[in-house]
Amino acid sequence: LQADEENEPNQSWFNLVLEKNRLDRYESELMIIAQELELQDTQCRLQQELRRRMAIEDTRKSAEDRQAEEELLSEITRTVERRDALVSLLDEQRLREQDEDRDLESLSRGYELHWSPGQSLALWDQLEGSESGGPRVDCPGATSG
Repeated sequence: LQADEENEPNQSWFNLVLEKNRLDRYESELMIIAQELELQDTQCRLQQELRRRMAIEDTRKSAEDRQAEEELLSEITRTVERRDALVSLLDEQRLREQDEDRDLESLSRGYELHWSPGQSLALWDQLEGSESGGPRVDCPGATSG
């Protein structure tokens, strides 16, 4: 009983550290998701503009129109690459968190603290949907295909 009372401040401190880490992870994940959503919006707008331009007959397009289409395609590609980088960043972050969880679990055993790794705050999983592992892009007015 006395050992439990002596360990209580350590357990409280440990629980506070765990809660702080959980909230830091949650904030970081939300920041990445916000960036990804901004890129998704940008990609949708670019795709809509490209579809609008491509609906014009080629014979009616000027050299500037064709150049604008090429620039839109390049910007869409860069946007997709940035989104992919965010997905990779989030995956790396999750792996790092799993390592940290294992380290904390080992530490807690050494001090006889009560802790087990919790589930990830994987908000990203709610947004995932495409075969590439990244979020699906649903643009208003777009046809799937």
